[in-house]
Amino acid sequence: MLALKIAERCVMVHVEKDPSETYDDAILRKAKEWACPVATNDVKLRKRLRKEAIPTIYLRQKKKLVLEGHT
Repeated sequence: MLALKIAERCVMVHVEKDPSETYDDAILRKAKEWACPVATNDVKLRKRLRKEAIPTIYLRQKKKLVLEGHT
């Protein structure tokens, strides 16, 4: 139920991706630009975000949302 309430507050945005960058690059670029956390379960992307000190939200044990890297 909490995840649904959070999802209701989210807004979809269209982000232009440069031809030379991957989708992960675009996500990382926008997260830095907007200073916002990223919700993903992609392990490689989470590692890249962690290196850049960008907070991540991910699903653990199929039922728990975890916020990592937020102080």
